Amino acid sequence: MSRISLNMSTSTNLLSLQNVSKLMSETQTRLATGKKVNSAIDNPSSYYTARSLSNRASDLSALLDSMGQKIQTIQAAIEGIEAATSFLEQMTSVAEQAAEKLASVEGIVEIFSGMDAGEISSRITDNSIILLREDITLDDTLMITAKNVSFDGNGHSITFSGSGSALTATKAAIEVSGAEASADFKNIQIEASGDWAVGISSRNGATVTIDNTYGINMTGDNSYRISNRDELLYAGKYNTETIVNQIGADGLAAMATHEFYAPGVAADDETFGQGKWHLASLGELFDIYGYDKSQISITNRTQGAIGDNKATINDALRTLKSKGADAAELTNSWYWASSENDNHLSLNINMANGGWAYGSKKGAPSVRSSLFLEDVYNPLSGAQAAPQLGDIMYADKTWGKAADYDGSKTAVGVITNVSADGRDVTIINLKNLTFSSQDQAGNFNPATPYTGSQLYSSWATDAAYNINIENVKDYWSSMVAPQFKSEGEIVVTNTISDSGAETQQYNTLYDQYDSFINDSSYQGVNLLKGDSMEITFNEARDNQFMVQGQDISAAAIGLSQVSWITVTDVAQSLNEIRAAIRTLRSVASDLGNNNAIIQTRQDFTQNLINVLEEGADKLTLADMDEEAANMLALQTRQQLAINALSLASQADQSILKLF
Repeated sequence: MSRISLNMSTSTNLLSLQNVSKLMSETQTRLATGKKVNSAIDNPSSYYTARSLSNRASDLSALLDSMGQKIQTIQAAIEGIEAATSFLEQMTSVAEQAAEKLASVEGIVEIFSGMDAGEISSRITDNSIILLREDITLDDTLMITAKNVSFDGNGHSITFSGSGSALTATKAAIEVSGAEASADFKNIQIEASGDWAVGISSRNGATVTIDNTYGINMTGDNSYRISNRDELLYAGKYNTETIVNQIGADGLAAMATHEFYAPGVAADDETFGQGKWHLASLGELFDIYGYDKSQISITNRTQGAIGDNKATINDALRTLKSKGADAAELTNSWYWASSENDNHLSLNINMANGGWAYGSKKGAPSVRSSLFLEDVYNPLSGAQAAPQLGDIMYADKTWGKAADYDGSKTAVGVITNVSADGRDVTIINLKNLTFSSQDQAGNFNPATPYTGSQLYSSWATDAAYNINIENVKDYWSSMVAPQFKSEGEIVVTNTISDSGAETQQYNTLYDQYDSFINDSSYQGVNLLKGDSMEITFNEARDNQFMVQGQDISAAAIGLSQVSWITVTDVAQSLNEIRAAIRTLRSVASDLGNNNAIIQTRQDFTQNLINVLEEGADKLTLADMDEEAANMLALQTRQQLAINALSLASQADQSILKLF
């Protein structure tokens, strides 16, 4: 197609109109965006410079948000410190109140090394507070006959070197004695080695309460952590070993229990094998039947017999038998005790009515084996419920109700006694022993303990009939009413409360203090538990600031729960609080300084962002007044160009009139 020719005037006006339209488009874009540089085409230098400034401002803005969160973390810690300080001030007030009360208390007996048992005992009166200040060694019993005595071992130990014997009975490190006597013990440690020794004993109706017995360690035969009974009445193991050592196979009943081992376990089993069992003493038989020992009388030998223990034990044995175990009830017959009266007579008990008597060693009562087990139960572990009378003891040293027996474990006995702290138990085997004869040596076969032809056995053979078993307690001559009324009450608990409401209030505040510290975290960071955080101040990430927290939990700053006894104890707590407050103030000051640094940097960063954004705007933003004026001028020029183009085209239009 050939090109259309326009006259000079029309071409000039058309070009002018096109230029005006282009300028109007550019101006409209600037008005719409507010920028005079919208791309690198508009102005490469200004565009890229402004973009660099804007990017830096954006990076700093992100850091600014992070700084704000770090400031919040510090403020959370400061709030925690303020609350914790308030609690410390309350603890100070409580301690000062306690100090005022204790300042008027009389009867505090402080025990130091070098003091002997007699000296300490002479100082103890009613309502005394005994405070162990140092480890001590006693070679004689510390006797307490006063009432409402509080004994705080204060974490120290008593080493006891005294010991008793089969003739003089047990010897206790501490004995509380008398119907009116009472004492509670806490935080105490006792170490004793020797036969017939006791850590803490209650005698003649005294009441003893002890927080736990895990600090009382006893070694030696017939030794006990705690006792409220005459141990000579419970010396079955000692009696059996003495009989076997003295007359051997001629001590028929004792030898049978000594050779016995529980069916289902090996003869050399370390717990239930041979040599572990013994012939029950008179006291152990009282426990098996069930007795109120304070009612025992020489003239009426069934007085005090209740029979409740026997009923419980027989229920368990019947249940075991019904479930297939080789078990049988206690029969209504006489049972041998290992306690003897003299070289002719021994003591025994009638399980029909609980009556006790002396009988010829040539007689033929029934025989059961007994076994004393130490430390079968740990109440702190919570792994199993505490053992109870009538529970079944298994070969793995666990226990349970007879109703739960399923044959999966070997039952070896029934529990007949549980110590006050639940740690130790005594058991009897599941059936009466049987014999090949009643009065001949070697009449018991431990491999078949329940299949002999004879249901009874003599205490000793003819050959041993007149042999006196030395060192076995002559119970008969000592069985008078006061002997049986010598028992006292022992309660073992982990809940002995500290004296004084202020002590409890202080310990409650102590717990709440740590709660505030633990709750003072922000987004998982707790500066009061020793956490740290890092703050970045510039976009290059080469300018960083570290805020290191400090652990100010109660234990970390030297606070401790209390058991105030003396003013000195309270003074120590007050010193701890004062030191803690100083620590908190120091930590608060450090956090305040760090907060000021971050806030100053935050303000600087905000101002710098403003400068960068303003610089970028100066390079790219349009002057809206100028652009508006340009638009108005361009609109005028456009209108004039259109009119001029119309005039220029009129000459060409006149040609049309010729047609």
